[in-house]
Amino acid sequence: MDKANDSDSVPDYHFHFSDENLSVHVDGDKQVSQTTTLVGSSSNYVTIKLPSGLHLKNLTHSTNGTGNETIHGGDSFYLWANLSYDNNYSSGAVKGNLKSYQPLVLRFNGKDVNGKPYQPVVYMPEDDPPSADGISANFYPRTVNVYAQYIDTYDNSVMWQESKGKSTIGSNYSVTASTSGFTGNGTKGAKGATYKETGKSKVTGKTGSTDVYVKFYYDRYRNNKVVYQNRYPNHQIFNQASKEVKVGNTYLWTIPKSVTAGGNTYDLYNNGSLQNANYTYTGKQPDKDLSQTFLYILRRSVTVNYYDNRTGKKIQTSKVYTLHQGDSYQENHPGITTTKNGKNYAYRFVKATGNTQKGTVGTGNIVINYYYDIPLAQVNLKKLQIYTAPASEGLPVKVTMGKVFYNYATSIGDMGTKKISVSLYRGSAKLAMQQYAAKSIPTNLTFTIPNSVLTRNTNKPYTVKLDGFSANDFDVSPAGGQLTTQGYTSSEETVEFNVNSNSSHQDSQKRVVMTEIAVGQPMETHYETFKYYARPIPKMKTGYGFAADVTLNYNNELGHDYNYATGVAEDNFTFRAPSVLQDTSYLNYPTKNGKVNVPMLSHRNINDSASAYQKNEGFKFPHVNVEDKTGKLFTDQQVNAHDSRIKNKLYDGKYQFYTPIWPDKSQNIPATYAVDYSTNPLGVNKVTLKIQDQLRLVAYMYAWMGSPTISKDELLMEPVNTDNPFPDGLPAGFTKADEQWIKND
Repeated sequence: MDKANDSDSVPDYHFHFSDENLSVHVDGDKQVSQTTTLVGSSSNYVTIKLPSGLHLKNLTHSTNGTGNETIHGGDSFYLWANLSYDNNYSSGAVKGNLKSYQPLVLRFNGKDVNGKPYQPVVYMPEDDPPSADGISANFYPRTVNVYAQYIDTYDNSVMWQESKGKSTIGSNYSVTASTSGFTGNGTKGAKGATYKETGKSKVTGKTGSTDVYVKFYYDRYRNNKVVYQNRYPNHQIFNQASKEVKVGNTYLWTIPKSVTAGGNTYDLYNNGSLQNANYTYTGKQPDKDLSQTFLYILRRSVTVNYYDNRTGKKIQTSKVYTLHQGDSYQENHPGITTTKNGKNYAYRFVKATGNTQKGTVGTGNIVINYYYDIPLAQVNLKKLQIYTAPASEGLPVKVTMGKVFYNYATSIGDMGTKKISVSLYRGSAKLAMQQYAAKSIPTNLTFTIPNSVLTRNTNKPYTVKLDGFSANDFDVSPAGGQLTTQGYTSSEETVEFNVNSNSSHQDSQKRVVMTEIAVGQPMETHYETFKYYARPIPKMKTGYGFAADVTLNYNNELGHDYNYATGVAEDNFTFRAPSVLQDTSYLNYPTKNGKVNVPMLSHRNINDSASAYQKNEGFKFPHVNVEDKTGKLFTDQQVNAHDSRIKNKLYDGKYQFYTPIWPDKSQNIPATYAVDYSTNPLGVNKVTLKIQDQLRLVAYMYAWMGSPTISKDELLMEPVNTDNPFPDGLPAGFTKADEQWIKND
């Protein structure tokens, strides 16, 4: 194109800003200036220098820049900065890039040396300055006031407000409460109330265009107090607790049903009665402090113990229950039973110790001790035995105690101090007594009935009693408390028996040796029995002997104890006959009062058992020896002693009693003599047996002139020739040996 022909093609270097003094406003989080336009040729441009923090928004080209920004003619733009930006900005005069020229005429003339398709016709110097203009805008920080308000949530009132400074609009702010809690003083909050922060203690946000009011909320609290206090006079406080409760909220206390103080327990007394469970104290907290006192009563125990007075040990589980100070109580000893050794006992109440049995509970526990006992032992007699003995010796008494059933250990004190007596009575007269401590009661004991109260051959009832004791100490049954039986003295008599009084020639005697009685049983009597026999003496001729046949059977029902009460002598028989019947040779049997006393020999068979003592005895005369030619009699003892009077051969005279061949001239044959077999005192009863018989001499051994019994006499003496004694032959009854004997003599 030929610009010489187009006037519009020549750029105009003039420019100006449509608005130079730009107003500034807030737009969101920015300060934004008024928009202005660079009015001028698009070929012209200016450079605006921006300070740090200031931005330029080119609306035409949609660019956003800082530092040095180029604006072309026709560009619209505005300045902007942060809200906190503070600068009264002025760009000063800025110049366009176009120079000032004079008008020129150009003609196309091909290309110049530079290849341009024109050729200057006129060339003018650049002497005029370019056009200049500028803009300004006042940026200043955009802030608002920030306040903290303290709100009472109870009535939503502002208790006070305080400034927290300023905050730039659009910036983030952070506000922290100045307190987390406080006590109201009437100016700040209700007087005396406690305030506690609720909700956030720090608030953040973005600042708007108006002042910021940050609210901190506080709940109003009032004190809620409980006091645990003794109900009684000193009213000591055991404990107290308090807490702050938000006004209007529900308060809740669990009041313990009991408290402990000084080692004691106190129970809650509320609404006029004791509480057996924790009490719930609750309600709405008013706008004032609350205090509630709860009363407690001292808990006391009542213990009732039941002891055995003898041992100090418990006989029943203690009765324990709870009362409280000021309560009334009353106790009484109950009946208590027990079983000992198969017997039921009701304990005897002895005493009470400790606190009184009735009263009002004070500050101490109540302890009442009841003491009881039962008898120490069950004691009874079992058996009483009285043995027969001579009156002069006294009567032995055996007492058998029943088994002692001890209700306590024998080691306790009362076993040694509590005593019981076993006494022997005849009628109401006490004859003897033995006393024993409870622990020393024997199984068996003995007495002797003194001879001073006894006479021969009598019997009396005697009683053994348990006495001299307290029924509280000894349990004695009525049946076992006393026993009575008969006591016999020895008869000490002589019993006579004539062998010819009955055809069996025997007799028996029975005497008491002991009586006994056991509890619940009748009296038993035990005996000794004498059974005796003697064969009658046949009719005799002088000079002949006869053998004795005497037996004695003795039985004692006491068995081994047959001689317990008195000594029992060996049984002996003595044959007694008039001394004129004793052979006058050399026998040395003793004589007394005109009687010869021939001690008899015995042979015995004894059976001794627990239930019986038996003795079967036979008695015979002593053995004698007959001298040849003289007919003299000698005892075995004389023979063994080689008695010098023995001159001739001796013959066996057997166990016989011989009468004289020629009785004393004072005796008239036939004659009858009273003889007997007498014993020593026998058995326990000292019975003397006298078995009576007759010795009848009916003829002589040798006939003699004038014999009154000539027809019965045994032998008639006739002289013979010794060389031929029997010339007429052997007489009847003779033998050749007899004949030879005569011849040899």
